[in-house]
Amino acid sequence: MNHIVRVLPATDQMLPRFAEVMVEAFGTERINAYVFDFSRRATWAARYRAALVETRLYIQSKSHVLVAVRGDEVLGGAILSVNRRWSLLWRIGAWLRWAAAALPMTLAIRWRKAFQVMSAVRLSRRIEGPYHTLAALAVHPGHQGKGIGRLLLEEVHRISDQSPGSRGVYLYTADTRNKAIYEQAGYRTVEERRAGAIAVYHMFRPAQDGANH
Repeated sequence: MNHIVRVLPATDQMLPRFAEVMVEAFGTERINAYVFDFSRRATWAARYRAALVETRLYIQSKSHVLVAVRGDEVLGGAILSVNRRWSLLWRIGAWLRWAAAALPMTLAIRWRKAFQVMSAVRLSRRIEGPYHTLAALAVHPGHQGKGIGRLLLEEVHRISDQSPGSRGVYLYTADTRNKAIYEQAGYRTVEERRAGAIAVYHMFRPAQDGANH
């Protein structure tokens, strides 16, 4: 049996499993748990369809969709988005595809909390210059604590550091445990915003000196 975990660019065949991992991992993620009522089974099904649409849209936008695999098993994954401007037509089409998949989730949204979060996940001051955004990093709950997230982060940083002109990687999280992990990986909090009962930490890791030149 192959016990080696590798981080690879996702193929179309891997995306359904990656979407399942995202749903399992993000069901307990603090922002999702705050906004959605996951006691509704339809919420999980709609979240899966939306995650599958999201990953395919990221691939179409030339972002980096990575998976951590052991043999044929997908254990986790990461999405590193490339910040670029897309046409209004492309953005509308992408939003419509995602909304159609996620429509049943609207019944499970805690709307007051959702509006709080929508404000808190936006930076009050934009980061200047080109950079990458870590849009997602997910490890299946059954495989967390085994270094898989670290492997994914290392590949994310390698890609960003080797991208000409990239200033670094931006992300946000509301989990204090994840915040501590990101701090150990070189991220610093650039802004903290409140969303009702939770705090959202906006974090940035500068590109390593000389790595992207």
